[in-house]
Amino acid sequence: DQHNLTHTGDILGTLRYMPPEAFEGQSDARSDVYSLGVTLYEFVTLKAAFDDSDRRILVRRISDGDVQQIPRHVPRDLATIIRKAIECDSKDRYQSSEMMRDDLERFVNDEAILARRPSVAERMLRWSRRNRALAASLSGIVSLLVVIAAIMSVAAIYFHNQEQIQTKLFEESEQLGKQNSRLLDEYRNAEAKAVETGEELRKTL
Repeated sequence: DQHNLTHTGDILGTLRYMPPEAFEGQSDARSDVYSLGVTLYEFVTLKAAFDDSDRRILVRRISDGDVQQIPRHVPRDLATIIRKAIECDSKDRYQSSEMMRDDLERFVNDEAILARRPSVAERMLRWSRRNRALAASLSGIVSLLVVIAAIMSVAAIYFHNQEQIQTKLFEESEQLGKQNSRLLDEYRNAEAKAVETGEELRKTL
Protein backbone atom coordinates (compact mmCIF):
# COMPACT_ATOMS: atom_id res chain seq x y z
CA ASP A 1 0.00 0.00 0.00
CA GLN A 2 3.02 2.32 0.19
CA HIS A 3 3.48 4.67 -2.79
CA ASN A 4 7.29 4.94 -2.62
CA LEU A 5 7.92 1.30 -3.55
CA THR A 6 8.85 -0.02 -6.99
CA HIS A 7 5.81 -1.11 -8.96
CA THR A 8 5.41 -3.57 -11.82
CA GLY A 9 6.41 -1.93 -15.11
CA ASP A 10 8.61 0.72 -13.49
CA ILE A 11 11.91 1.53 -15.23
CA LEU A 12 14.84 0.44 -13.07
CA GLY A 13 18.20 2.20 -13.26
CA THR A 14 19.52 5.71 -13.80
CA LEU A 15 17.65 6.97 -16.83
CA ARG A 16 20.39 8.95 -18.53
CA TYR A 17 22.67 5.88 -18.69
CA MET A 18 20.01 3.57 -20.09
CA PRO A 19 19.98 2.64 -23.81
CA PRO A 20 16.79 3.21 -25.82
CA GLU A 21 16.05 -0.50 -26.14
CA ALA A 22 15.91 -0.82 -22.33
CA PHE A 23 12.61 1.05 -22.33
CA GLU A 24 11.18 -1.83 -24.38
CA GLY A 25 12.54 -4.46 -22.03
CA GLN A 26 15.45 -5.44 -24.29
CA SER A 27 19.10 -5.60 -23.31
CA ASP A 28 22.35 -7.25 -24.41
CA ALA A 29 26.10 -6.57 -24.49
CA ARG A 30 25.56 -3.60 -26.79
CA SER A 31 23.41 -2.00 -24.10
CA ASP A 32 26.44 -2.03 -21.79
CA VAL A 33 28.47 -0.43 -24.58
CA TYR A 34 25.89 2.34 -24.68
CA SER A 35 26.13 2.96 -20.94
CA LEU A 36 29.93 3.00 -21.17
CA GLY A 37 29.71 5.46 -24.05
CA VAL A 38 27.44 7.81 -22.08
CA THR A 39 29.82 7.59 -19.11
CA LEU A 40 32.80 8.35 -21.37
CA TYR A 41 30.85 11.28 -22.85
CA GLU A 42 30.46 12.74 -19.34
CA PHE A 43 34.13 12.16 -18.48
CA VAL A 44 35.24 13.96 -21.63
CA THR A 45 32.71 16.83 -21.75
CA LEU A 46 32.03 17.22 -18.00
CA LYS A 47 28.31 17.42 -18.72
CA ALA A 48 25.42 14.98 -19.09
CA ALA A 49 24.70 13.58 -22.54
CA PHE A 50 20.98 13.88 -21.77
CA ASP A 51 20.03 16.48 -19.21
CA ASP A 52 16.38 17.14 -18.44
CA SER A 53 14.48 17.20 -15.15
CA ASP A 54 11.27 15.89 -16.73
CA ARG A 55 11.44 12.08 -16.89
CA ARG A 56 9.09 11.84 -19.89
CA ILE A 57 11.10 14.34 -21.90
CA LEU A 58 14.33 12.61 -20.87
CA VAL A 59 13.02 9.21 -22.01
CA ARG A 60 11.89 10.72 -25.33
CA ARG A 61 15.27 12.38 -25.91
CA ILE A 62 17.10 9.12 -25.18
CA SER A 63 14.74 7.18 -27.45
CA ASP A 64 15.26 9.72 -30.25
CA GLY A 65 19.04 9.82 -29.78
CA ASP A 66 18.81 13.54 -29.04
CA VAL A 67 22.23 13.71 -27.41
CA GLN A 68 23.95 17.04 -26.78
CA GLN A 69 26.71 17.98 -29.22
CA ILE A 70 30.25 16.95 -28.34
CA PRO A 71 32.39 20.11 -27.95
CA ARG A 72 34.81 20.86 -30.78
CA HIS A 73 37.86 20.74 -28.52
CA VAL A 74 37.38 16.96 -28.09
CA PRO A 75 39.72 15.10 -30.48
CA ARG A 76 37.86 13.96 -33.58
CA ASP A 77 38.70 10.24 -33.21
CA LEU A 78 37.64 10.22 -29.57
CA ALA A 79 34.37 11.98 -30.45
CA THR A 80 33.82 9.37 -33.19
CA ILE A 81 34.31 6.54 -30.67
CA ILE A 82 31.83 8.13 -28.28
CA ARG A 83 29.24 8.70 -30.99
CA LYS A 84 29.52 5.11 -32.19
CA ALA A 85 29.14 3.80 -28.63
CA ILE A 86 25.95 5.80 -28.00
CA GLU A 87 24.23 5.24 -31.33
CA CYS A 88 20.47 5.04 -30.85
CA ASP A 89 20.19 1.81 -32.85
CA SER A 90 22.18 -1.00 -31.22
CA LYS A 91 23.13 -2.38 -34.67
CA ASP A 92 25.14 0.80 -35.29
CA ARG A 93 27.16 0.62 -32.06
CA TYR A 94 30.26 -1.36 -31.17
CA GLN A 95 29.02 -4.91 -31.00
CA SER A 96 31.03 -5.64 -27.85
CA SER A 97 32.89 -3.77 -25.12
CA GLU A 98 36.13 -5.38 -26.40
CA MET A 99 35.72 -3.67 -29.77
CA MET A 100 35.21 -0.33 -28.03
CA ARG A 101 38.25 -0.98 -25.80
CA ASP A 102 40.40 -1.81 -28.83
CA ASP A 103 39.45 1.44 -30.56
CA LEU A 104 40.19 3.40 -27.39
CA GLU A 105 43.63 1.77 -27.23
CA ARG A 106 44.23 2.70 -30.86
CA PHE A 107 43.31 6.30 -30.04
CA VAL A 108 45.62 6.38 -27.01
CA ASN A 109 48.46 4.92 -29.12
CA ASP A 110 47.80 7.48 -31.87
CA GLU A 111 46.75 4.76 -34.33
CA ALA A 112 43.92 4.80 -36.83
CA ILE A 113 40.64 3.77 -35.19
CA LEU A 114 38.27 1.31 -36.85
CA ALA A 115 35.17 3.40 -36.22
CA ARG A 116 34.43 6.07 -38.78
CA ARG A 117 32.19 9.08 -38.85
CA PRO A 118 28.85 8.24 -40.50
CA SER A 119 28.22 9.96 -43.80
CA VAL A 120 25.38 12.44 -44.27
CA ALA A 121 23.39 9.75 -46.10
CA GLU A 122 23.90 7.29 -43.22
CA ARG A 123 22.86 9.89 -40.64
CA MET A 124 19.73 10.67 -42.67
CA LEU A 125 18.93 6.96 -42.97
CA ARG A 126 19.31 6.42 -39.22
CA TRP A 127 17.21 9.49 -38.49
CA SER A 128 14.47 8.25 -40.83
CA ARG A 129 14.47 4.87 -39.07
CA ARG A 130 13.93 6.61 -35.74
CA ASN A 131 11.30 9.01 -37.11
CA ARG A 132 9.39 6.92 -39.63
CA ALA A 133 6.19 8.98 -39.63
CA LEU A 134 7.96 12.31 -40.00
CA ALA A 135 10.34 10.86 -42.59
CA ALA A 136 7.39 9.52 -44.59
CA SER A 137 5.72 12.95 -44.48
CA LEU A 138 8.91 14.71 -45.56
CA SER A 139 9.41 12.12 -48.30
CA GLY A 140 5.89 12.80 -49.56
CA ILE A 141 6.50 16.55 -49.52
CA VAL A 142 9.81 16.15 -51.36
CA SER A 143 8.17 13.87 -53.94
CA LEU A 144 5.39 16.43 -54.43
CA LEU A 145 7.94 19.22 -54.86
CA VAL A 146 9.85 17.12 -57.40
CA VAL A 147 6.64 16.49 -59.35
CA ILE A 148 5.75 20.20 -59.24
CA ALA A 149 9.28 21.13 -60.34
CA ALA A 150 9.06 18.63 -63.22
CA ILE A 151 5.68 20.00 -64.31
CA MET A 152 6.97 23.56 -64.11
CA SER A 153 10.04 22.58 -66.15
CA VAL A 154 7.88 20.95 -68.83
CA ALA A 155 5.55 23.96 -68.84
CA ALA A 156 8.51 26.34 -69.11
CA ILE A 157 9.90 24.37 -72.07
CA TYR A 158 6.45 24.31 -73.70
CA PHE A 159 5.89 28.07 -73.34
CA HIS A 160 9.44 28.75 -74.49
CA ASN A 161 8.82 26.68 -77.64
CA GLN A 162 5.48 28.41 -78.16
CA GLU A 163 7.18 31.77 -77.82
CA GLN A 164 9.74 30.78 -80.44
CA ILE A 165 6.97 29.54 -82.77
CA GLN A 166 4.95 32.73 -82.31
CA THR A 167 8.07 34.84 -82.91
CA LYS A 168 8.83 32.91 -86.08
CA LEU A 169 5.21 33.26 -87.30
CA PHE A 170 5.30 36.98 -86.57
CA GLU A 171 8.54 37.37 -88.51
CA GLU A 172 7.08 35.38 -91.43
CA SER A 173 3.87 37.41 -91.42
CA GLU A 174 5.93 40.60 -91.30
CA GLN A 175 7.94 39.41 -94.32
CA LEU A 176 4.71 38.50 -96.17
CA GLY A 177 3.32 41.93 -95.36
CA LYS A 178 6.39 43.56 -96.84
CA GLN A 179 6.18 41.36 -99.93
CA ASN A 180 2.47 42.17 -100.37
CA SER A 181 3.21 45.87 -99.95
CA ARG A 182 5.94 45.64 -102.59
CA LEU A 183 3.68 43.73 -104.96
CA LEU A 184 0.94 46.30 -104.43
CA ASP A 185 3.36 49.13 -105.26
CA GLU A 186 4.49 47.26 -108.39
CA TYR A 187 0.86 46.70 -109.40
CA ARG A 188 0.03 50.37 -108.95
CA ASN A 189 3.10 51.39 -110.94
CA ALA A 190 2.15 48.95 -113.72
CA GLU A 191 -1.42 50.24 -113.69
CA ALA A 192 -0.22 53.86 -113.90
CA LYS A 193 2.05 52.99 -116.81
CA ALA A 194 -0.81 51.17 -118.56
CA VAL A 195 -3.03 54.24 -118.18
CA GLU A 196 -0.29 56.46 -119.56
CA THR A 197 0.28 54.11 -122.49
CA GLY A 198 -3.48 54.05 -123.21
CA GLU A 199 -3.71 57.82 -123.25
CA GLU A 200 -0.72 58.07 -125.56
CA LEU A 201 -2.37 55.59 -127.96
CA ARG A 202 -5.61 57.55 -128.00
CA LYS A 203 -3.73 60.74 -128.77
CA THR A 204 -1.85 59.05 -131.57
CA LEU A 205 -5.05 57.67 -133.09
